[in-house]
Amino acid sequence: MPSVSYDSLMRKFKKITMIASLEGVLNWDSETTLPYNAVEHRTKQVMFLNDLKQKSWGSPDFAKLLETSLKDESLDYFQKRNLELINREFLRRQKLPPDLMSKLMGQSKKTNEIWKRAKSKNQFSMVLPDLEVLFDLNNQVAVKLAELYGLDDPYDALISTRDYGFSVSKISSIFNENRNFLVPMVKKLTEKSETLDTRFLSREISKKQKQRLAERTVEFFTYKSNSDEHAAIGEVEHPLTIACGPRDVRVTVKYEKWEKVLFSASHEVGHGIHRWNYNPEWEGLPVNSYSWPSLGECNSRYTENKIGKSREFWEHYYPTFQEITKGRFADIGLDQFYQVINRVEPGISRMKADEVTYGLHIIIRFEIERELFAGKVELKDLPQVWNDKYEEYLGVQPPDDTVGVMQDLHWYNVYWAYFQGYALGDVMGSQLHNHMVTQYPEWSDSIRNGDYSPVYDYFVEHIYSVGAMYDPLDLIKNVTGEDLTTKYLHQYLTDKYSNMF
Repeated sequence: MPSVSYDSLMRKFKKITMIASLEGVLNWDSETTLPYNAVEHRTKQVMFLNDLKQKSWGSPDFAKLLETSLKDESLDYFQKRNLELINREFLRRQKLPPDLMSKLMGQSKKTNEIWKRAKSKNQFSMVLPDLEVLFDLNNQVAVKLAELYGLDDPYDALISTRDYGFSVSKISSIFNENRNFLVPMVKKLTEKSETLDTRFLSREISKKQKQRLAERTVEFFTYKSNSDEHAAIGEVEHPLTIACGPRDVRVTVKYEKWEKVLFSASHEVGHGIHRWNYNPEWEGLPVNSYSWPSLGECNSRYTENKIGKSREFWEHYYPTFQEITKGRFADIGLDQFYQVINRVEPGISRMKADEVTYGLHIIIRFEIERELFAGKVELKDLPQVWNDKYEEYLGVQPPDDTVGVMQDLHWYNVYWAYFQGYALGDVMGSQLHNHMVTQYPEWSDSIRNGDYSPVYDYFVEHIYSVGAMYDPLDLIKNVTGEDLTTKYLHQYLTDKYSNMF
């Protein structure tokens, strides 16, 4: 039986998660409906809730209960894991001044709203002053975390906090392997993709049809349509998924080009079903309250690409696509459609990137972040640095900052040291996919028949319901029996594209 101290500590932690769920509701409203004139007060609301959390974490009673619980030798592994996760966060918050964190949260909310306007006007200078304040606050946090962890590199400290078990060195090694594999593959497949007739991509459909495509896409992945009691699909500037409570996980889409809508929906639903399938018996506990970019993006990149862009999926879904679009693409056969949506085409947009070039978009962002925190790049020079990197890695030049350095929300929000998770997620997802195939060899036939359950059940059992019981690298090894490796991503891409064109 757990001690009285442990039980009391968990009750206090559940109150903190309640505050976090309220922050989720405010975040949802901010991203979907908040008027610009309400930004100032919303910033105060966010800071208020953050202060409440900080006071809970910093109370002498909380510290005493944690100290007593950590000494309790009667606790089992599950209870010790909860304490481990709390202690990590407690030590981090003890190191970080409450007023610094309150300023960081408030500034991130303010900068995010200004970014939306700056992006719409293609004026990086409009958001630069607030971005400088936001970066300075993040850098202060990184320096203090580096002191806590005994690290020389503040960016390494941010990476370690975001993706526990990873380091700048380890990520750089993985990305170097990917770069060496991807660059020649991009060159070869781009030449083949250039022979495709892609003109049908420019055909327009109504917003209502795009909404229906999004609804039917997430239905396939078992996150039901808006008629279901737990589903919501919001419209935003930059798609994301927001948890507002244990049975309230909301996905969002930007209704732009229909192709982007399809794969944005299949990406965000990966986040949605991940959070939706946390173990309900653990709700409010640390093991259900923490995740990492690498593991989170593993799930979303998996549903978007390994399923959403698979031949099996489109053999099932293409009639639905034709029905919703009311014959707009009746002259386009499945073979042509499948090749075009999987074309390899170096471009300026991360979110519209194909599976092969995508990793290079992430490497660009990772390297820029690394240089920013090392003091080798100044924020005012970001547009030029960004453009130079795109020319070097992908051979393209963004025509303006709206689709260049301002295309992503991450640096204008709280998501510094997050980008690496997308590419690490591709590596993890490929390794899990290889393992899943050995467990459910019938998976491809099931997808063709419109049945996602074999894959869904695999991820519920091995990933979703496990929560934060294991750190990312440990989880991958526990499930697959191997340390994280790039070989399965490379093999997956080789196999998929060997007979694509």
